[in-house]
This record gives sequence, structure tokens and C-alpha cells, in this order.
Amino acid sequence: MILSNNTIGAFFRLDNLIIPAALKEKIIDISNSYKEWPAHGNKNRELYILSHTIDNIPELSLLLNLVNADIRKDIRFNIQAIAPGSSLAAHTDPDRYSAINIPIVGNYRTSYIQFFEQGTSEKIVTDFIKNDGTRPSPPGVNYPNPKLVGRVYYDTPICINTSKIHNVKNMSKISRVVLSLGFETTRFSTLEDMHKENKLLV
Repeated sequence: MILSNNTIGAFFRLDNLIIPAALKEKIIDISNSYKEWPAHGNKNRELYILSHTIDNIPELSLLLNLVNADIRKDIRFNIQAIAPGSSLAAHTDPDRYSAINIPIVGNYRTSYIQFFEQGTSEKIVTDFIKNDGTRPSPPGVNYPNPKLVGRVYYDTPICINTSKIHNVKNMSKISRVVLSLGFETTRFSTLEDMHKENKLLV
């Protein structure tokens, strides 16, 4: 469901991307201890992120093999858990331009991603993984007083333009867990073009 048409260039669906069962089971098992992961945000904005590689989750190779070989080297994996009742600040992501998010567990009827335009307040560069100018990817930026332009509920994978101002709200009573494939240098527009040409997935 989309509240407005202003989410064009913000996301697209990837209904044909099916996570292998062995990988999903592994992520569910790992996510049971999400409260022990690195935390970002405080009460009512609880986001937990755990980065992983194929070395410590070999099952990730099953998913990697479903993505075009030309962009595999740019993918960074992490598992994200958002606590019940949490609403993240409107932001752009640090150190990645785009991401493929795969829902794992959660109530996706009452948790969703929102997209915004900048409000009247000035943007604030975040301290979380602040870009020091040596990396090819963007710094994270928070946007106080943003203007909501669209809301997306999804229970199948989607590709997100993480350079667009967005947040995630989990208004359910259970945690919301996604596996995120972040692209440090590949722009959303490139992934969108590949998708339109049926070249993003193999």
C-alpha cells in the first residue's frame, strides 16, 4: 500500500527473490538474541544491526548467487531488528546508497517504511559511521521535521533508495527483522535499470 505517488524513485518490489529456507532459519535463530547486538537509538527508537559475511553465515552464498554477478562484490550483509513500538528518525543511510531488504519475521501489517521530503529544519549529519571523506559512499543524515510523502507495507523483498529520506515504524507487539543487502557504491537508479531489464536477479 502506498499513500501517495511521491515514492517513485524510492523503491521497487522484488517478488521473485525467494530467500532459501536454510538461510531464513539461520537468520531467525540469530535474531532471537537481537538485544545483544549493537544498538542504534534509544527508547522508542530501538534499532539493532548485526553485520555478517559468508565466512560466518555460509548460507548467505545461496542468496548471493541469486544476484547479478557484476554487483555481488558491492553487497554488504546485515540483519536489522526493530523493537516493538519503535519509530526510527527520518534519515538517509550511512555508507550505502541502496539496499535490498528481505523481510524475515514480524507483523508487516503494522510495520512499514515511510518516505519523506526535507522539512523546514536543517539536516544533521549523524555520528553513526560518519563518512570522513575517504569512503565512496554517503554519510548518514537525520532530518528533523520532515514531510511525509509515502508509506509502504511489504512482506516480500523490496529494493530501497537509501539516499531518499526514510524511516521505519514497527507499531506491532513483536520485533521486526529484515535481512538487508546494502550497496556501498551502486546507486538505486542502476539497480532499478537492471531490474527493468530483468538483469538484477539471475
